[in-house]
Amino acid sequence: MTTLTADEIRSRVETDWNRIVKVLAEKVALQSISAKGITAEHMKRSAEFVADELRLVGVDTKVVQASNADGTPGAWEVIGSHIVSPDAPTVLLYAHHDVQPVPDPAEWNTDPFVATEIDGRLYGRGSGGGIAIHSGALKALGDDLNVNIKVFIEGEEEMGSPSFIPFIEAHRDEFAADVIIVADSGNWSADIPSLTTSLRGNTCVDVTVQGLEHPVHSGQYGGFSTPIRWPPCSSLPCMTRTAIWPCPAWPRKSRSAVCSTTLTKPPCARILAWWPVTSSPAPVHWPHACGPSRP
Repeated sequence: MTTLTADEIRSRVETDWNRIVKVLAEKVALQSISAKGITAEHMKRSAEFVADELRLVGVDTKVVQASNADGTPGAWEVIGSHIVSPDAPTVLLYAHHDVQPVPDPAEWNTDPFVATEIDGRLYGRGSGGGIAIHSGALKALGDDLNVNIKVFIEGEEEMGSPSFIPFIEAHRDEFAADVIIVADSGNWSADIPSLTTSLRGNTCVDVTVQGLEHPVHSGQYGGFSTPIRWPPCSSLPCMTRTAIWPCPAWPRKSRSAVCSTTLTKPPCARILAWWPVTSSPAPVHWPHACGPSRP
């Protein structure tokens, strides 16, 4: 078994550097935006490009269209392998070939789909380089590769991977491996390579909130009992309402007065509610503490 030194690997990468950058530039130019259609032709072209590039470094690849759980067509995926020995351990290489959209190109200093080098950094949508990393590593190791390689290059990572699980279940053998390397994170700095050992994920949930049928007086009922009747908080900068009520149930000394207060809360993103309010533009009448509700 041949053992390569770090200097030998570095020399091989430097020799191959222009090719690696060229792969990145060509990939950026494909504009593989999955938000424009996971099953679209431009995503298939992107997958075919990746498959071709990995074949050049010894991986037997193919492009396969996944199916969603309901049987509808899913993403264009790239899978493949390079087997050096049945007895060798197997490494599964993961990356994704889809990219985020560009809502406002004017916010960019360069064309987002033209890879542009500035001060030794490459700028462009999708220039993170997961695919180029795998290509460069396999090229550098070449015949000195002592492990089996499998690859999975996903085509819908930026869209939540709806056909990911069905695809794995349909291609279990293609995913059988001893270790997985995910080329979809970052380095500590440009000069310090890093190994990321864990990442946070995301999840989508449906939240159902039930409130009271009408407002109640916070001083009488206390606790958290807010009738939620307005759109989600993130759509409103603040909530300001005026509450006015007669007070027949209070002692005679205060019963002749008309009690009023203005409830104002600060911008309420991430704050569910602090007190009873409604979305009505008219004054809010609280019935329980002060007699029947008035229109």
